[in-house]
Amino acid sequence: EMKFIAIIGVLVLIIIIGGFIFTSSGFYNVAATIPHSSLMEKLLSTISDRSVKHQAKGISPPAYLNDPEIIKAGFIKYQNDSVGCHGTPMSYPGKIGKRLNPGPPKLWESAKELSAGEMYWVIKNGIKMTGMPYWLH
Repeated sequence: EMKFIAIIGVLVLIIIIGGFIFTSSGFYNVAATIPHSSLMEKLLSTISDRSVKHQAKGISPPAYLNDPEIIKAGFIKYQNDSVGCHGTPMSYPGKIGKRLNPGPPKLWESAKELSAGEMYWVIKNGIKMTGMPYWLH
């Protein structure tokens, strides 16, 4: 039993040291021109998806967002600030959106996967290191 604990301890230490060496080495290429590896993409998307679900738990968009004037203003704001990255169901993202890595999601598809509270949370808070700014402060 003591030998097993020692082996686990050594493995944990190797992982920590390996992680430190990897992180400190600069080996991982962060250039936006090169996509993440599939492992890194999966890791980052899982962290982001789980974080949004956790942070948005119990959040609902404010009722005033159902006001027709607010909806119209939101549509105009989307046209001015978001189409260039996210596009529309009938148009591709603009120059900036095509060059973001990871690429921005198609919001009409995200709306099928995220709750209204989760969408509201993302728009209000943004997502670190994705190019998604926060809008509602």
